[in-house]
Amino acid sequence: MAHYNIQKHPRADGTARYRCPVGVKSGGKYIYRENRTFGKQSHAKTGGAMRMAELEQNGFPSNDKNG
Repeated sequence: MAHYNIQKHPRADGTARYRCPVGVKSGGKYIYRENRTFGKQSHAKTGGAMRMAELEQNGFPSNDKNG
């Protein structure tokens, strides 16, 4: 099952950026993880929810080199 959360990170100029890691765990270990950064918290929330739904529907990319 995929999940996401939002982390606020201040930049050097004082503005905030929002990192949205999306991950998939199996057996208590990450089997897939990715991050995106957004300028607005609402964009991060929407982007995280959309990507999580996409991963649950289509599965996640494989790193297999055999095919």
